[in-house]
Amino acid sequence: IYKPAFHFQFVRFAMAKQFTACNWARSRVTEAQLDEMVSIGSLPKKTEIKWRAPGTENPPTPRQGEVVIFVDHIGRGFKPPGSKFYRDVLASFQLHPQDIGPNSVSNLCNFQVFCEVYLQEEPTAELFRDFFHLNRRTEFVNGPNTELGGVSIQKRKEVEFPHAKHHSHPKEWNQTWFYCRDTSPEDENPLPGFRDHRLSNTHPMPQRLSSSERAKYAPQIAKLRAFMANGLTGVDFVRCWISWSILPLSRRPGLMCEYTGEVDDPQRHCNIQLSEEEVTEGVKKILNESELVCSQTGLSPFYTKNKPPAVSITLPLHL
Repeated sequence: IYKPAFHFQFVRFAMAKQFTACNWARSRVTEAQLDEMVSIGSLPKKTEIKWRAPGTENPPTPRQGEVVIFVDHIGRGFKPPGSKFYRDVLASFQLHPQDIGPNSVSNLCNFQVFCEVYLQEEPTAELFRDFFHLNRRTEFVNGPNTELGGVSIQKRKEVEFPHAKHHSHPKEWNQTWFYCRDTSPEDENPLPGFRDHRLSNTHPMPQRLSSSERAKYAPQIAKLRAFMANGLTGVDFVRCWISWSILPLSRRPGLMCEYTGEVDDPQRHCNIQLSEEEVTEGVKKILNESELVCSQTGLSPFYTKNKPPAVSITLPLHL
């Protein structure tokens, strides 16, 4: 029997110390831990994705057809093989799961929540790159990219988007990797596999949208500003998916705005209803904000029992 703190229990072993370098290390993931994650629905069954815990090898040595993923990414709203949006961004930015750390996964997760809950539409990699960019993470000044988390996906400084503070350094997520098979639909981008070398220092950086590209997103940008004017915060995104027990970066039968609020809703990964204190505890583990901030809702999420108000989209679009 598990406490309703669900998968945060299974990432705590990866949240002990801080470090400056981030290279491959022997994984501490065990089969028992993966079984526990299956029991609460944050990981598919072993028969579905053929997951397996590593042995003593370092770096990873995946078998033919296997990919390498991280428990600490699952603690940030990911569930293999990942949502279409998650895989589209990796394809668009030419990245693998090993290239991004937990905070980057959180930014992807928050954008998926924003689009599905507040805009009530599918997120796109194109709009995402107008709000977020890649920042290199090197072992030292002008040095090589770190083996893991060689780039960080961060909000662009010049854009408006709800953002909460993350912990300034990733924890020992380099010890939380394991293997599984990619089960992405054949007509979608796959979950990228293991790459045996670092990202190049000349890795291309995604650019913001052009004025003409951005023009087609005028309604979404106007709605974003209206939502922020009505209190939408970065904490709202995290509180939403944790309180609903929905992993945004997963394959689900519908958009999050179609959530019914019932514990047996098919989008939920478990049927345990969390208390307000447990939700706040989960949010606090992800964000570097005070307990008070983590306990507050700025703009309540939209779903079947809380329909969005009519929003004017005639606000000026500043490019």
